[in-house]
Amino acid sequence: MFKKSFLRIVGLAIIATLTLGLLVACRNDDAPADPVDEPDVVVDEVEDEEDDVEEPAPPADGDGITLRFMQGKVEIDGQLRSFAQDHYSRTGVMVQIESIGGGADYFGTLLQYMAAGNMPDLFSFETMDAPDILDLFHDLSGSPIVDASDYVFFDADGRAIGAPFSIEGLGLIYNADILAQAGIDPDQLLTYQGVRDAFETIDGMLDELGLQAVASVAAESGNMWWSSRHMLGSFLTLGQDQDDKSIIDDFKNGIVDRDRFEAWADYIALLYEFADPHVLVSGDYDAQLALFATGGTAFVTQGNWIDPTLINTFGVEFDAGIVPYSFLPVATPGAIADSPSFWAVYAGGDHVEEAMAFLSDLLLSEEGARLLVEEAGMISAIRDVELLPTMPVSANLAERVNQGPTFAWDWLTLTTDLGMNHLGLIHELFARGDIDRDGFVEMMITAIEDFYGN
Repeated sequence: MFKKSFLRIVGLAIIATLTLGLLVACRNDDAPADPVDEPDVVVDEVEDEEDDVEEPAPPADGDGITLRFMQGKVEIDGQLRSFAQDHYSRTGVMVQIESIGGGADYFGTLLQYMAAGNMPDLFSFETMDAPDILDLFHDLSGSPIVDASDYVFFDADGRAIGAPFSIEGLGLIYNADILAQAGIDPDQLLTYQGVRDAFETIDGMLDELGLQAVASVAAESGNMWWSSRHMLGSFLTLGQDQDDKSIIDDFKNGIVDRDRFEAWADYIALLYEFADPHVLVSGDYDAQLALFATGGTAFVTQGNWIDPTLINTFGVEFDAGIVPYSFLPVATPGAIADSPSFWAVYAGGDHVEEAMAFLSDLLLSEEGARLLVEEAGMISAIRDVELLPTMPVSANLAERVNQGPTFAWDWLTLTTDLGMNHLGLIHELFARGDIDRDGFVEMMITAIEDFYGN
């Protein structure tokens, strides 16, 4: 009892010091953006020029209907507008694409549209946003989209309100070429002991392999979603069926399975032990990714969204793959993969039927599949789509998703405040060596209990 109270007092004192330092250094009240949303531009289809897209063919009989589609992935804006023009030529229904992301507040803009009575016919949303806008959704139940995917988003009343358009996965990404040189089978990385053995092997070959460190991991609080949220996601769902929400339900009531949590903490300790020390405590997203992409480490803790940066920014030519954060003693094949974002139809729109038809065309047609997978580089969330992305991490993730099982992203239902402003600070203390593994476990569990108890 004294130990726990002492840790709580010391921990709070250190966290208060770190928090003050962050406020003085950053002077920024905004929560950092998740690295999944990498673009830093806002694209408004209405103001765009032709962008070298051909004029649409004469329309079919669409009665001059125009739909608005607001979505938050600016990196696929061009592909969506191209498909919209093709849809127009076949149906006569025009779809205007409004893409907002990066430096803009997508959800805030959507709420402003709602308040002004200017809602688009179709829009995107993320899991954590749904409870605030339940009245906006048209129920997709009974549509072919619901039957075609295992990732449809349902609300608490069982309504199908979100159509999934891609699968993303997070975990331990590896340089497959380095693993081959070290004689390590990627499937060895599916247990805690297998990861430790692989790390120790590579650590003994750093000079031979030309590496700076074994892994590129970043744990500085205030910057890192992947320590306080992504990695926590593995504790919540690894080894669990997609429909099993017992761990996340207990978690939200301040109840933590200590044995499971300690096994997870051992994995975090392993990552921090073999991480590049500078990037671990001082690196941002760019530094973390650059160290891996330039061949400085064999591993990086991220997700398949890093593919475009690996290929387009760094010109990476090595093969790569991804495994779950496998902290359990038994093998956990598969992937921590889910559909974190969804497309929806506005229930109050004047053209719900036409909006549903466009969404079905985009998600279920061969043309739509080719656009999303081959041109946009996504992993389709539609069960029967056999097309696979070609970028290395996403290609490997797609194989693991198809082989199964997949473990849900239940961490998306947690508040950002818990991860960024509470648990992230404790991760940084652990990474810096200010607390040991036992202190990390006690402070994390206490923070979770206090957060939900209050």
